[in-house]
Amino acid sequence: MTPLLRRLLPFLALASACSGSRGAPEIRIGVLASLTGTRAEVSGIGTREGAEFAARALNDSGGVEIAGQRYHLVPVLVDIGENTDQATSAAQRLINSPDITAIIGPQYSRNAIPVANLAENAGVPMITPMATHPDVTAHKHWVFRICALDEVQARALVQFAVDSLHARTAAVLFDISAAYSRDLASAFERDLVARGGVMLARESYTADAAHTFIPQLQRIRATHPDVVFLPNEVVEDTIQLREARQIGLSMPMLGTDLSTADMVRKEPASEGMYLTHQWSPLLTTPASQRFTTAFRNAYHHEPLSTTATTYDAVMLIADALHRAGKSDAEALRNALSSTRSFPGITGAISYGKGGDPVKNVVVLQVLHRQVVVRGSLGR
Repeated sequence: MTPLLRRLLPFLALASACSGSRGAPEIRIGVLASLTGTRAEVSGIGTREGAEFAARALNDSGGVEIAGQRYHLVPVLVDIGENTDQATSAAQRLINSPDITAIIGPQYSRNAIPVANLAENAGVPMITPMATHPDVTAHKHWVFRICALDEVQARALVQFAVDSLHARTAAVLFDISAAYSRDLASAFERDLVARGGVMLARESYTADAAHTFIPQLQRIRATHPDVVFLPNEVVEDTIQLREARQIGLSMPMLGTDLSTADMVRKEPASEGMYLTHQWSPLLTTPASQRFTTAFRNAYHHEPLSTTATTYDAVMLIADALHRAGKSDAEALRNALSSTRSFPGITGAISYGKGGDPVKNVVVLQVLHRQVVVRGSLGR
């Protein structure tokens, strides 16, 4: 463990008004976040808070030490709304800025994939905290992620459904226009069949055209599956859950990290639903509990998974800069690539070949309007 991490691990708190690195030269990290639009509550605000919380904790401890010099870490937050064109134009501005050392984000794969292509072509280190699609990092040397891949979520849900729920058959309702939803549906079916299960129904829709899901759900009902998989956006999942219960679908529903647990639990029809997530404030590891307690004290609400993964992304960049001993792009990329067992809030992070860490995901359940942990699976 590096000296930087040894200084930070004993405490996690926001900086006081007098930062230990005030007056020091700056390391500026671009942070792409959906701060406006429907994704602000489920992703953007958590991204901003995670980046700011990490930066202030670092700076309160004296800043980032690079070859004996201390630097003040500054997250440069840029709103990308919900539009891919807006995300790529914002990323290009950061890439063209000579004082931006690295980029964090975007969180959604549909934005992260084109931004990753820009970062790769420009030779700028990029870490996405939450984008799970394989194409974000595939065949790239400059792009990394904190989260587990889509295939890990699918594997964990199948493992849980078969081993814990004793499911042998399933149905899936997915957005065929979204790579995330489409690919998770395929991965889930592949893993289910490999475990001896059967996919009884594959129903699809496109988000721009769907106002009700009753026809698809009625066709699913006719097949009598043991479980139904909904790998979709939280707004769509909420409607699907409500309509499924209205037409008498009573079997367990399965979702993914797009359906923020804290939002899903507010929908009465979500009772009993199982979700995979990259992290949860309910985890009892010492590092996670320290982080959650400090965050609650600072912000007076629960951190999201996005908050924790963004926090880890900032801390990982700081640690890599310290290990690199210099702040140029090539040195930072090499240090990130050689990361082994970085003690993140969301779990240990190591990179082997490429930018994908080997990590588990958390399985959660909505129960009596609360969220409970049911396991950590997927490796």
